[in-house]
Amino acid sequence: TMRAQGAKAAAARRRRLSCQTVLSKKEKVDLNGKETRYAVVGAGFAGMAACWHLLQVHRSRGEAVQLDVFDAVGIAGGASGAAAGLLHPYNTKGKLIWKGMDGVRATVELLSAAESATKDEPSPFYRCGGIVRPATTSKQASNFVKHVGKEEVPDGWDAELLDYATAKALLPGLQSGTDCWPEEDEAFAMYIQKGIVIHPERYLKRLWKACRMAAEDGGGEARFHRQRIDSVQEMDRYTAVILAGGAATPAIREVKDVNLPLTMCLGQVIELIPRDRHTVYPAASPSILGATYLAAQDERRVVVGATKLYNVPESAEQARSMLGQPVDRTVQDQVETNLCSRMDQVYPLISNWTVHAVKQGVRAMPPRSSLGSLPLMGRLSPATSTHPATWYLAGLGARGLVYHALLGHWLAQAVAHNDPDRVPPELAPPPPGPTR
Repeated sequence: TMRAQGAKAAAARRRRLSCQTVLSKKEKVDLNGKETRYAVVGAGFAGMAACWHLLQVHRSRGEAVQLDVFDAVGIAGGASGAAAGLLHPYNTKGKLIWKGMDGVRATVELLSAAESATKDEPSPFYRCGGIVRPATTSKQASNFVKHVGKEEVPDGWDAELLDYATAKALLPGLQSGTDCWPEEDEAFAMYIQKGIVIHPERYLKRLWKACRMAAEDGGGEARFHRQRIDSVQEMDRYTAVILAGGAATPAIREVKDVNLPLTMCLGQVIELIPRDRHTVYPAASPSILGATYLAAQDERRVVVGATKLYNVPESAEQARSMLGQPVDRTVQDQVETNLCSRMDQVYPLISNWTVHAVKQGVRAMPPRSSLGSLPLMGRLSPATSTHPATWYLAGLGARGLVYHALLGHWLAQAVAHNDPDRVPPELAPPPPGPTR
């Protein structure tokens, strides 16, 4: 018996030594830069989606990945964290945007991944209450009549026209917000029953938790670094680098030379909470879409937006310097007055709510094309003996939520296969000139 126990102990020691040998070899590979290692710069919608899909590509191959994410202001610390979170696939005319349904499906899949990884989290991070867009002009109403319900839309994401009575029954207190279009008209509003409102910060933090778990399950590791990156030259130990830092991306040294055609746009929103414990946003009522919108993130928290200042700030460097900075008190007062006044015309019951916070973010707006305002994505430079392959995803603009998951998937496939041809040509930067 003692001999048998001794043999078992010796076998256990051999197994431990074998494991230690494997680990030390892995560490050596890691130090030599031969292991698959990715750096993602930016922890907003684009960066987190790219992380998740990179991990899924390598997981399907049975490969471990070391993933490092860099962001100077934390997860959802930039424009993504200030977003309202309205998810739908339509433009202002009631038509499907380019790849709109593919984008919605991909985003819903990421919501599911984030939810599955964080079942122990008590606070919900999305609300399925639908979205209504009142027509603000006779032209917009005519466009609704022309387009809404005329396209084949899968998965129940089709839109429908509402007259004023029906819209007001869905959301008591809703008004047109303008004298230009009669409330009694049958095309008073467009209704997207399956529209979703997402709490961006909660969502992105939970998605990051899902990324960490996926990396560990695959034998790798995902780490976050609260750090600013000024140049890809700082990242020579990686297999590939993805630049997905929103409006700050053009401030990175290597991106400056490319001169991506992006326009800075400063936007502010207000977050409101009820004035008393009896006030709640109706559970079955839709959020409001429009030039002034109301996103009900839960029954006691709504976001109203947004102000828009184009070409502010003047440069990506200035946009980067604004990250994490509080909104000036004078500016806060102006934003509160502006947005509350505008929303009062659409939803007068907003007077029962009080401003809890003012948030701001700088978006990088892409140029317009015949397909709409599409983000920009591609390979900045191939890998060399001294530098990693460098990729970028920029210009999500006002459609970060609907596009981030789909583009993150496409980008991960391109990066993992080192194949820029996997990026749809529609997302390539336009040639120099006034139009795309």
